Amino acid sequence: MTQEIIEKNDNQEESTVALGNGKMASMQMLQDIYNEVTGKTEKISKSYRIHHKTKFEDLEQLNIKIHQLYEQYNIIENNCNVTLYHIDDCKEVYSSFDRFRLSEKSSLSSIENVRLQYNFLILLPKTKRPQSYKIDIDIHSRAAIKQKASKEHGLSRRIMHLIASRTALLEIEYIDYTVARNFRTAIDSWFNGLDQSKENKVLNFLQDHSHNISLLTRYSSALFICFYFFYQSSNWFTDTSTLENLFRISVVAFGTIFIVSGITGRFGAEIARSIDRIQPLSFLNLTRGDEKAIIELEDENNKNKNKSFLNIALTIALNILCTWLAYKLGIGM
Repeated sequence: MTQEIIEKNDNQEESTVALGNGKMASMQMLQDIYNEVTGKTEKISKSYRIHHKTKFEDLEQLNIKIHQLYEQYNIIENNCNVTLYHIDDCKEVYSSFDRFRLSEKSSLSSIENVRLQYNFLILLPKTKRPQSYKIDIDIHSRAAIKQKASKEHGLSRRIMHLIASRTALLEIEYIDYTVARNFRTAIDSWFNGLDQSKENKVLNFLQDHSHNISLLTRYSSALFICFYFFYQSSNWFTDTSTLENLFRISVVAFGTIFIVSGITGRFGAEIARSIDRIQPLSFLNLTRGDEKAIIELEDENNKNKNKSFLNIALTIALNILCTWLAYKLGIGM
């Protein structure tokens, strides 16, 4: 309701809006009155798909950044809750960041999500009562989620793979948009400053078009065999060729194309699945279990790369083998 007006006035000394009687009123006061009358707050959220490598030291820097922002406002009261979600469905809740700092780091269960929740009351210059704000920062570990997905089957596994694509979520419940925007900007800069895995443009292109790989292998195999038969046709077709020879050549040619294109289509589907399963490293590294999940993700990526190359080699080998067999079955006789 108020966001557009504020953004238009955020370069002025004070955000103001004209009332119906022509008088100017502070936006801080209007937003505060709206909240007091309705009891409602606004919310902004943002999803992140960055390939972050988050360590405990990074979370400490985030906590420091939040408290540095507190110094810019008249904070009446504040608290921080930290929640760790493990892949074995266990949950740890800490009532402050200091308690989280003293938590056990030798757990063998990897952490799929860490949530930092900041609650605080701000007394703004133009308001007469403290305003309540809440910031939720969820940071997901793709390595842990993939580790959990490996234990699932069917639809649950596919859902887990979809979830792993989003690596963080920020939600801010606010009354004054300017305050919320300042916190969002600071948290954005923290996310952008995290150590991140480099993007592989070739892999991104292949994953974007992986649904076409099966068709590519199928039709490329058919074309390869067609070109081979066409190239050999001058040797097979002579003045003495009989109808029986022509029929035999046709049956072998069409049969070879049908069988080989079907098999290589399956190889192509397996290549596409292997490529889609390759995920850039993105993780939380807070416990010993996280270190194991990171190693497993690296191993799985290497395994899927090897599967892709193996199926490509099998596709090429099958094309060559089938054309050779077709020739040996009697076409060249």
